[in-house]
Amino acid sequence: MTNTEAVAAAIQFTGYSSQALTKALLDGGIDGAGTYSAGNKANINLVAIEVLRGMLAVSSVTEGGYSISFSTSGILARIDFLTGATGLAPQPKVAACHLW
Repeated sequence: MTNTEAVAAAIQFTGYSSQALTKALLDGGIDGAGTYSAGNKANINLVAIEVLRGMLAVSSVTEGGYSISFSTSGILARIDFLTGATGLAPQPKVAACHLW
């Protein structure tokens, strides 16, 4: 399995941009064509989180008569899972904001 395939497996969503995945791999200093190893799991998860964060800005994609809609809550749940699996602190949740 390549590192690119490992990131795709970690994302577990379809419809993400292959260019975004390639850029996230390059930004993370990971060779997409390189062979995945379990020792690289944290770095692969960080790349997957980066791609998933980019998907939050797009609610749906339509191409050639086909359409894919993304569940924001599903993407956020996957980001939270990967964040925990990587050993990072989860993003704090704001329940309310009182300005005055």
